[in-house]
Amino acid sequence: MIRWLALPPGASVLDAGCGTGEITALLCDAVGESGSVTGIDICPTSLALARERNSHINFVEHSIEQLDESFGS
Repeated sequence: MIRWLALPPGASVLDAGCGTGEITALLCDAVGESGSVTGIDICPTSLALARERNSHINFVEHSIEQLDESFGS
């Protein structure tokens, strides 16, 4: 799936519904150090595990149903 997305180095990615962050970490690898990845999920338990495994990634507790243009601004 990550190859199919063909994310260029330096891309900004939002992983909505990231769960425990397994895919989020792969996205982070794909965009490299010049890129930016944010994972969002509504479940604090999943996010705690995601943060523990991937402390260098920004994880935010938020509902994808409540996303709008201002998210991340």
